[in-house]
Amino acid sequence: MVMNALDGIKEWPEVKSDSALSAKANDLYREARSYSVAYSEMNDIQLSYLQSEIIRDETDGINSPYGSWLHYEKSLAPRYQEFMDSMPEPPQRQDAKYNIWQIAEPHRHLFSRDDLPLPTSVSNLQYQRAFCTPSVYEEGMKEYFITSRPNPIHFRITSDKEFSLTDTFQERESFWAYETAQPGTTNFNIYSHINRVDRTNPANFDVMYIMPGDGRPYMVYEEQFWARSVSEDGSC
Repeated sequence: MVMNALDGIKEWPEVKSDSALSAKANDLYREARSYSVAYSEMNDIQLSYLQSEIIRDETDGINSPYGSWLHYEKSLAPRYQEFMDSMPEPPQRQDAKYNIWQIAEPHRHLFSRDDLPLPTSVSNLQYQRAFCTPSVYEEGMKEYFITSRPNPIHFRITSDKEFSLTDTFQERESFWAYETAQPGTTNFNIYSHINRVDRTNPANFDVMYIMPGDGRPYMVYEEQFWARSVSEDGSC
């Protein structure tokens, strides 16, 4: 089990980037493999010596590279635990906050990460809501892509980036969100405008309505995602 664990641990970024940790992992792996090979060749005579070691802590006559058949318990396991305890603490997960804004006329939404400025040409924005999502992939997530055009300002959001990009719509940013409900998450539905929907032509694919629950009569449901709500003070 130690060998299997170390085989994976050696590939961890924090181990590969640290020469001391990498050397320690390799040394422990080689020692565990050597001890495992010796243990697999134990015969009945050596088994009796193991019994003497367990009962009376006697090691005379033991034919092991480490002079003991309890080398794992006495040395390897404690050093392996010490090695694991020396691992650097994983970085705290950083959540990104995303704001949803509404343009009064026509009724559509703009969408942006909290630390990215919205286009200065946009006025009369009405804040709708915000949510938080991890800045890196987690299990059960899908990447969603935001594209925009400057004149008239318009945002799109879809999990199909290539379909959304056109000569006028360029990639702005992307975010990770859950594909299914997770504890503490809220469902967001993405809608398009019923008068502009043409899924065979990206130039007419007008999608930028994000809200929980049902849409309005002039909206067409496209896809959905789940994300965490912001805290009471508005932070992630």
